[in-house]
Amino acid sequence: MLFRPHNGGMKKQGSMHGLLWGGSLLSVFGIVSYFHLFSRFPALRDNALLNLSLVTLGAAMALGGFVGVWRAKPSFFVRAFGALGVGVSIFCTLMLFHYVFVTSNTLPEPDRRTLTIASIPEITLSDQHGREVAIQERRDRKLVLSFYRGHW
Repeated sequence: MLFRPHNGGMKKQGSMHGLLWGGSLLSVFGIVSYFHLFSRFPALRDNALLNLSLVTLGAAMALGGFVGVWRAKPSFFVRAFGALGVGVSIFCTLMLFHYVFVTSNTLPEPDRRTLTIASIPEITLSDQHGREVAIQERRDRKLVLSFYRGHW
């Protein structure tokens, strides 16, 4: 029952529902924005502090709202969906923390060996402006070759 006129419970329970669902949405936004928006920019991708803060704050808000709603003794339906909202928030929080602190740290180490200019065959490649550049001409400078699959 949402309306309790004798103690003003409707307003308080409504704010708890808002806190619960606002926190759940904030957690979902935090994890979705990390993978779909922030991962495109290296400065934001490598420092996930903003997204970790969002999902943690969202989970705390959802949990606080759930406790407030639970104390008001709502129907089973409201309790079940509230538990689902808190579960989603906690799941998003744990998954982002796991990805940032566990999965990202278990990536393979880069190979320590590098090729020297003497071991590279004579090749001519195109630079970013389309001009032909012979690698052997760059013998006196440091050179980094980056091979990647571009758009075609």
